Amino acid sequence: MRHGTVGTVGAVALGCAIGLAGCTAPADTAAPLPSGVTSSAFDEGGAIPARYTCDGEDVSPPLSWAPFDLPAAAIAVVVTDPDAGGFVHWVVGPLPMATTSLPEDASADPDLPQGANDFGDVGWGGPCPPSGTHHYVFTVVSLPTTSPEPITAAAVLGAQDVQGGTLTGTYTRP
Repeated sequence: MRHGTVGTVGAVALGCAIGLAGCTAPADTAAPLPSGVTSSAFDEGGAIPARYTCDGEDVSPPLSWAPFDLPAAAIAVVVTDPDAGGFVHWVVGPLPMATTSLPEDASADPDLPQGANDFGDVGWGGPCPPSGTHHYVFTVVSLPTTSPEPITAAAVLGAQDVQGGTLTGTYTRP
């Protein structure tokens, strides 16, 4: 499986955008990129199996990533559809820095801190494009601080220049 990375500014933008307490990192702080995000369910740029979509069981896919080698407080996972204007399918966090994976159907775990997606639900909302092939970007980022509250979709949509690893999958409805 292959993986990619995005951004160069650091996770500070996401932490400040979501309103986490203590967001005071210096402007020149840039966290190293994690080495990658992968899934045992699909490869980078590959098709997301129907099991993880509205046409299947609509469970969250398994995800793994390399540990962050930086001074940060937490991790967040965000899944968006850039072909639908950045539609948010899943928001998870804050997670402990030691976290390096989420198992299949992690969204069913009542203890997993999850925010609302753009379907209006808390948790995973699988791919369900109205037409054509859409791309789904699974982004793992570090956060400068923790917060007792889950991250909100609106705050994530407002974040810019987020640094972290990504995995992109595609889905076309039958």
